[in-house]
Amino acid sequence: AWSRGFSTTPPEGEEKKEAADAAAEAEAEPEADAAAGGEADEAAELRAQITALEEKVKDLNDQTLRALADAENARTIAKRDVGNAKQFAVTSFAKSLLDVADNLTLAVASVPTEELEKPENITAKVSRGEYRTPLRV
Repeated sequence: AWSRGFSTTPPEGEEKKEAADAAAEAEAEPEADAAAGGEADEAAELRAQITALEEKVKDLNDQTLRALADAENARTIAKRDVGNAKQFAVTSFAKSLLDVADNLTLAVASVPTEELEKPENITAKVSRGEYRTPLRV
């Protein structure tokens, strides 16, 4: 400050210096307000980025859960299809055996009884179960 000695008036250069300091402080206040406003804008921008990233994480989690559910559904469908294919194979095989058995029964039934009594007749052997087919169905 300007107090030298007992004088109550400031020296000549001190008044100008105080006025310049006051002007600098007045100019600094808007800059501080602007800096505070800039910080508030930056904080708002960061909050918006955080919100956007949280939304993106939520969407990615949702997509991941949906992909896992789709994979599980595909596994379940494939397992069911394999089971159906096995069942169809067994059913188809049994149907083929029934067709063969029905045809053999009809063949034996169509042969007259006196022919079945001849030992060299192949139909007689089939009716007694002595003849086996090469395919072994």
